[in-house]
Amino acid sequence: MKVIHCLTATRESCGSATPIVCLRNVSGATLKRMSVVRKVRVTLTSLFLVCAFCSLSLANSIEVVVNTDLLPRISDSLDTYYQDLVAFGYAPTVYPYDPASGTTSDLKGHLQSRWASGALDGTVFIGDLPVATYEMHDDFDGRYSAFPSDLYYMDMDGHWADNDQNGRYDSHLGGTGDVAPDIWFGRITTSPLGNESSLVDDYFQKNHAYRSGELKFKKEALVYIDDDWRSWANGWDAAVQQVYPGATTLVDDPYTTNADDYKRRLAAENYESILQTIHSSPSLLQFKSPDAYSYVHSYEIPLLNPQVGYYNFFNCSFANYTRTDYMAGKYIFETDYGLAGVGSTKTGSMLRFDIFYNLLRDMTMGESFQEWLDILGVDGYQLWERQWFYGMTLLGDPTIGPATVPFSTSIPEPSTLVLLALGWGVLFGYVGRRCAGSA
Repeated sequence: MKVIHCLTATRESCGSATPIVCLRNVSGATLKRMSVVRKVRVTLTSLFLVCAFCSLSLANSIEVVVNTDLLPRISDSLDTYYQDLVAFGYAPTVYPYDPASGTTSDLKGHLQSRWASGALDGTVFIGDLPVATYEMHDDFDGRYSAFPSDLYYMDMDGHWADNDQNGRYDSHLGGTGDVAPDIWFGRITTSPLGNESSLVDDYFQKNHAYRSGELKFKKEALVYIDDDWRSWANGWDAAVQQVYPGATTLVDDPYTTNADDYKRRLAAENYESILQTIHSSPSLLQFKSPDAYSYVHSYEIPLLNPQVGYYNFFNCSFANYTRTDYMAGKYIFETDYGLAGVGSTKTGSMLRFDIFYNLLRDMTMGESFQEWLDILGVDGYQLWERQWFYGMTLLGDPTIGPATVPFSTSIPEPSTLVLLALGWGVLFGYVGRRCAGSA
């Protein structure tokens, strides 16, 4: 696989009158795929003309940050992922990073420079990369806590400080902007789970199968609410129904929600999404019944192999990717179906599901997660919001979601794309400018 660096370029360097993606050392097959823009949103007032011979818009610029030691071991599957991103209308940059020679601030500084130049909308971290740890002396019940916070890598203009110089951030202020996230984010962290490179390869294989329409799910969701949150069950089910109208299965009976019932459903039923609210640690789920407790352990998830693509883990510390066999990772990276999930690295989880699922009707998981966190942080994060949300992260690929429509891997020739684009332009009265220097 060739590591591909995409840079903004000028007319002098690439022959276009507008900023484009400049390609170097890219194969002809990849260049063809770069001409395909999947997300074409046509309105009566605007239309983006596909310029098949020149460039891909930077409107969906993504930085794929990869651990340098892992990179050569996943080169083929990473190339497949790169080509899938291009076919879905993204402008990706592969950025190898050696965590042994850099810090969290170094890596974030690189992202900030890309963002400041208008060349970054989101990022995916692949492999072990510097972990931004945040500490609180006023967490729930006044307790101390320290946990990974990926909000650090999403907030491009806030100010994060380590005031006591112990290697953990303890202050987050508006800086030159605000404390809310500016880019979307996802991580593919598999080293705590087993064979790192094999798990990444397998993940990109099923990701490609999903994008190409080979991996499919029923357009249904499971809403599994354990006893302590039953009072909110109907409202949370209504939130999920924004994406799955009339197609959710709500399970909230205290005599039903237990480990055996949960495992039976995971093993036998097919859902595109699950929202589950269950007490947990990084390595187990604890179900509360009127007369007993029951448990599901992390090692059981690959054996159950749930037929589910997307997860909302309302499970404390479930997504703490620094812990061996962290359970959320088992669902996403050690099953044949898991694609992406949001969860927390600490005590706390998502709230305001109505906002998140309303966004998820039209957006990817990454976009919805960013916008949800941004809406909640519009006036800064109060203490209770820091307690609940500062550990939130997204596991898996942030560029897909329930609203994603699988595409055909049979890509039209560039000439066909140009004719189609010109036809659309005439139909809607839009006259597109051809890229200068195109054949």
